[in-house]
Amino acid sequence: MRFGLALASDFPPGVRPRDRVAQLLGQVAFAHDTGFDSIWALQHYLGNLRTLQPLKFLARPARVGRTPTTGSSASPPSIPKPRLN
Repeated sequence: MRFGLALASDFPPGVRPRDRVAQLLGQVAFAHDTGFDSIWALQHYLGNLRTLQPLKFLARPARVGRTPTTGSSASPPSIPKPRLN
């Protein structure tokens, strides 16, 4: 049996993306240290919450070599906004 961790990469108003990324990277480290087989970045387009772009976010843990298999739950290229404040 294989286990994956789905990362909710949304952040409410007033939360800086930098702070949310730090939390998510902590979850990625946990997944790595406890033997999870994959991590998945979630993205949704309905509702008021902003979300990190999954492919850009998944590049960060890959850069430091702490990544099991990665994937995105959804990533249509025509919808993401070009900025991440």
